Amino acid sequence: MNDYYVYIHLNPTTNEIFYVGKGKGHRKTAKTSRNEKWVEYVSKLTEPHKVLVLKENLSERDALDLEKKVLKKLTFTTMI
Repeated sequence: MNDYYVYIHLNPTTNEIFYVGKGKGHRKTAKTSRNEKWVEYVSKLTEPHKVLVLKENLSERDALDLEKKVLKKLTFTTMI
């Protein structure tokens, strides 16, 4: 089924991308099952982070491929 998507999390003040992921359902807005660095980064924000879905209705394989392509194009000052 094509129920996956690729999403990014943005700092609400600077609009800098701090996370790229693939998921389905409510993963893009979930605050549980996140790595320690994600939790630490988000806890320091003064406003809720922004969520942007890059592409929807993907197979898991296509979502993984797109996630990898997006990550290759980005330069992070801080990887989480």
